[in-house]
Amino acid sequence: MHVRAINDNQAQPYAPREKDIWEEGLDAKLVQKLGKLKALRTTLSDLDPATNGPPALEHKDTPAEQHNDYFPRGWIHELWVPNPKDHGAAMAWALSTLKQGGKPLLWVTSQTLMREQGMPYGPGLLHIGHPPEQFIIARTKTHEDGLWALEEAIKSGAFSAVIGELSDIDLTSSRRLSLAAQNHKAQCLLLMRSAKPPQTVAYSRWRVDAAASEPETEQTSWPGKARLTAHLHKHRGGELPRETLLEWHDAHHRFHMVSPLVREPLGPQPHAQRPEREKRAAG
Repeated sequence: MHVRAINDNQAQPYAPREKDIWEEGLDAKLVQKLGKLKALRTTLSDLDPATNGPPALEHKDTPAEQHNDYFPRGWIHELWVPNPKDHGAAMAWALSTLKQGGKPLLWVTSQTLMREQGMPYGPGLLHIGHPPEQFIIARTKTHEDGLWALEEAIKSGAFSAVIGELSDIDLTSSRRLSLAAQNHKAQCLLLMRSAKPPQTVAYSRWRVDAAASEPETEQTSWPGKARLTAHLHKHRGGELPRETLLEWHDAHHRFHMVSPLVREPLGPQPHAQRPEREKRAAG
């Protein structure tokens, strides 16, 4: 009698058939362990972003169509704000990219952050496309309570999207949130306010900075539409780092991508020095 060797390092280990078990005399407990190992590897392969991740961010023709592709469902995404003055711009962009779909939105924050940054404003929510009565704010006392509220909200499936306003998060907590979002196909955004880039397992990380608006007309100096700059630092779908300038549009209740403007003059400058030949001809 002999026992066939099994390599545990292989992706698909040899699974003995029922006839092989009785003929080769394998222990029933060993067969049961092999079955559990195979099921565990199947589960891990389903959770592996490299084999089961969402497609990379597609660049569609119109910004109105691509606004919701920044943060695909089933993952957690970071909006990193290193400077407190840019916090409002990050809040506006996060809310403008989310759709309710018949379910309310949940905003999880802490008492400390709410005292420092305030809270979403009712008329502002309505202006950005979210009825205030469909917007739920959970204010927690401790950092651990906020993480618990985020995870339980994701698992409940009662919300169209969950936003967590945090100042810090560790790898273990971010991993728990990521697994919960993947298992429940939820959309979770983490609004991170920290001086250094967060160390998490998020699918994407965007640094958000407020940008100067352009005047409405050339004759006036009145401020124009609100703008922000989104810097892509990390994307597990293969997107390269880039910088995107976004501008608010009232008609669509969201931010649109702004095309880069030509900074250099198209013709000679008014005060440019004329060539010597032209000077002699004019004289």
